Amino acid sequence: MLSVVLDNAGYAACTGQGDPLKIMNYNVLVGFNGSKMYREKYKNWIKERLPDIIGYQEMSKFTEDTFAAFAQSYGHSYTVFFDTGSCCPLAISSKYPISNIQKIGIGLHHGVITAEIEGYRLIVLHLDPSSWQQRLVEIDKILAIIDSLPKEKRLMMGDFNSFSPVDADVYSTQQARLARAIKAQSKNINNGNFDYSVIQRVIDAGYIDSWWEKHRKFTHTCPTNLHSTAGSADKLRIDYIWTSPDLKPEIKDCEVVYDGTTHILSDHYPVLLTLER
Repeated sequence: MLSVVLDNAGYAACTGQGDPLKIMNYNVLVGFNGSKMYREKYKNWIKERLPDIIGYQEMSKFTEDTFAAFAQSYGHSYTVFFDTGSCCPLAISSKYPISNIQKIGIGLHHGVITAEIEGYRLIVLHLDPSSWQQRLVEIDKILAIIDSLPKEKRLMMGDFNSFSPVDADVYSTQQARLARAIKAQSKNINNGNFDYSVIQRVIDAGYIDSWWEKHRKFTHTCPTNLHSTAGSADKLRIDYIWTSPDLKPEIKDCEVVYDGTTHILSDHYPVLLTLER
């Protein structure tokens, strides 16, 4: 299993068109567990390695105004905040202006944000945790919603709560895990096996899994060291940044950020994509 430890040299600041663009996705566990200390840790950590764009899930304990102030404190002047009332708001922060914003919540547990930044069309989502059946309904709705957007330069990111079929070989060799999941009536069990149908829909729609494209191997995005407890220590890859096919040549790297800070801030690790513009 690949572990990635990033240092400051791994995060070059983007100064304009033609420079690399760095996009991070992060589920921050109900607003960093509502902890002021964790928020401060995150601010110090992110200031040293600031991506150009960050998509967030579970921005609980924030409002539109407090999130804007939070983002400003680490160097992002542009924000979007969307709370469907499900307890887990979505958000975007950016170094660059954000335009053509849509916030869509009808029929979606956590909703979806679409927006444009630097000519890229962002889709930030968090699929329903309750069942693979509901996630399948949601991803079909989201794919239909974004079908009206320009087809090029799309970036779809978030916590999909779903397994990828490209990781099936890893999961299928873990019979003890499958037995535990069946016994627990896991949200990812479909007819006695792990479900891959949700992510298969995304693949069938033509999107490129940026992690898989660069590494062709499994790594986990959840749980973290701090949140690996008895009964939940199985490693999962459920957080993704997808690109439209035209961006495939621009994918310079994609990393899951493992370090001393990300081990403790959330139950998920951030995913960082670098595009060579």
